[in-house]
Amino acid sequence: MKKIAIILLALFACSCNEDGSPINAFLNTDKLESQQYEIDLQRDTVLLTKGGARITIASGAIVAGNKQKVKLEVKEAYTMEDMVRGGLLTKSGDRMLSSGGMIYLNVADGKVQSPLAVSMPSGNLESAMQLFKGETQKDGSIDWRDPQAMQLNKTLDSIAQGKNIFQTNCASCHAVSSESTGPPLAFAPQRLGRDWMDHFIENSAEMIAYGDSYANCIYNRWGKTAMTAFPNLTRAELDMLYNYLDQESKHLNPADYPDTKAEFDSCNAYMQAKAELERRRVKAVEGNGFETNRMWDFDSVITATEFDDTLWVPAIKKVIPKTDLSTYYNFTINSFGWYNVDAFVTNVPGNVASTVKARLRGAYTGPVNIFLIIPDSRLLADGGLLHGETSTYGFYEDNGSILLPQGKQAYIICFTENDKGVYYGMSSFTTTTK
Repeated sequence: MKKIAIILLALFACSCNEDGSPINAFLNTDKLESQQYEIDLQRDTVLLTKGGARITIASGAIVAGNKQKVKLEVKEAYTMEDMVRGGLLTKSGDRMLSSGGMIYLNVADGKVQSPLAVSMPSGNLESAMQLFKGETQKDGSIDWRDPQAMQLNKTLDSIAQGKNIFQTNCASCHAVSSESTGPPLAFAPQRLGRDWMDHFIENSAEMIAYGDSYANCIYNRWGKTAMTAFPNLTRAELDMLYNYLDQESKHLNPADYPDTKAEFDSCNAYMQAKAELERRRVKAVEGNGFETNRMWDFDSVITATEFDDTLWVPAIKKVIPKTDLSTYYNFTINSFGWYNVDAFVTNVPGNVASTVKARLRGAYTGPVNIFLIIPDSRLLADGGLLHGETSTYGFYEDNGSILLPQGKQAYIICFTENDKGVYYGMSSFTTTTK
């Protein structure tokens, strides 16, 4: 393959242009793994796919002539890699989408007689998501149509209740993404740990009085005012609150919210180690005389075997495991084909009006397939020439305008081919309004 140079002219946003060329032959659903499951049509069946989806098929829900057993074909696209490989754009007509995952089900010469229940795995549930049905276009691409409301989801319900708990009990002093009377709570459950937060929310003044180092750090940093105690919040209510904070944090860039707990732990570890060394110095002086002072070098390496007790340095948690629940989008289908759990980007919090333009340079001729990819948002948009341009492309409006999430890694890739070979190019950037 030969390379095409891509020059990014502006890094502010993303979407797609109706003049885009057809999906490249290298990117289509034939590239996705085809899973085959034998189904007895006269028995209730529950399938667990390789990608983790759960498909429930009642007896008689599928008919295929006189056949009792059939092969159910399943294809899954839950990651950005899958969507790119399958050429599965995230758009509905001329509107951009952010995908929560895609799945294909089919039985040759079969049809759905009664609804099939599908549970699609997802690490990030969004209340704005809807179920779209795929329609294959003349150029082989799939357009997502006929959006339908999703079934009630227990995790989304938990997040919604957590939002109410936050607004009732926390919002007067805290915001998720900015400082208020108290610190922002973005990423707090992951960084502080839910157990620590349980105790602090129940009675922060008690933790301060008991000498909890970080509780005292917060107390001193925020005007020496103890947080209001909430002893009546139940275990279930606290979990709902944490689920809400976790969900809201997923829309934010962690780099914009320094982990002050980790910084404090490092400083605290140093101070305690220094105090322990001083204690040992005093002990050595008392046991061996004043001249020992001259032999004590704080810069020297001291091993545990040189003293009766070991040098204690408190453990620092470098990483706090995320506490995401196993979550699924649940829906039913009444016909075979492609389905996509998606949200219009205009309905997703954190997207900002932006501009992205890409100029191609290199030894290529003819139509070019060019795509904008934002993995975190699972957004795949095809591009087209901007108005009046011959080599500059955009991904939504013909002036380069588009809605984009901020602080996300994004990529532009392109393909073209002629009788001399295949040409490609790729460029990456971070979305920002700066």
